[in-house]
Amino acid sequence: MLQEMLSLLPPGVVKLPWWQPAAVAGMGALLGLAGARHSRTLVTLTAVAGGTFLGLHAPSWFALKMDGIGAAFCTAIAVGVIGFLLHRTFIGLLQAMLFGSLAGVGTWIARAGTTPWQLPRIDLSQSAPAILSALRDSLPAQLHTALPVAIAVGWGLGIMLAFFWPRFSQVTFFSLFGTTIMTVAGALAVGQVRPDLLARVPSDPKIQLALFGGIVLLAMAIQWLLLPRNKRAARASAKDSANNADHEESLIFPSPSLASGSFPIDQKRQETAARRQRAIATES
Repeated sequence: MLQEMLSLLPPGVVKLPWWQPAAVAGMGALLGLAGARHSRTLVTLTAVAGGTFLGLHAPSWFALKMDGIGAAFCTAIAVGVIGFLLHRTFIGLLQAMLFGSLAGVGTWIARAGTTPWQLPRIDLSQSAPAILSALRDSLPAQLHTALPVAIAVGWGLGIMLAFFWPRFSQVTFFSLFGTTIMTVAGALAVGQVRPDLLARVPSDPKIQLALFGGIVLLAMAIQWLLLPRNKRAARASAKDSANNADHEESLIFPSPSLASGSFPIDQKRQETAARRQRAIATES
């Protein structure tokens, strides 16, 4: 399956110098191991970059008489703020796109092998159904029904996962996305430097999927451990600890000490103060 996936890449990507896919593979490894911890920052920066690109090219695309630099600045700020505030929504959309893309690639390899795809000429003046019909007709015959269904299932699964388990979906998205980039880009780099090592990869698709799934699960476990603790749960725990400390301090007759036979009020206050300090440290 890995060899088939590499054969579907554009020729320009395959012919890149080995150090470029190696650098991309390193970035994919970082995303796969620590992307979820910095998820909001990464989404915001990506939104700013996308807004900048959109602002620079929108005037020429839509024949608008406005400065591209000013449009890029305003669009970058607006999209960046939206990405920061709607962080979970962006993660859900990105995860749906990733699941749909992987489902589409897997369906293509399973049913059409390495059959190339030629993008048809699209007339943007046509209606949306006509454009979609042209795209559908350009696909191999065995993918006319299977590919749209696979992409739709991937989209639905990604959105459902992000809606019900948002924190877990962050870990899933960055682990799967980073591992996919690391695998594909790393295979390109190794294929140029040491083709014999790439030839040693088992050709059985089941073994390749099992190895890939194991790496994804390992990355998910590491990211879940690195994920910061839920602040609401930490505040609630600290508040409960402080309330318990106040309750114990308010007792008029604390339990007597059997060793000394007296009421250790001072010792009790010291223990209460220590508990309150631990509660404040946990909250911070």
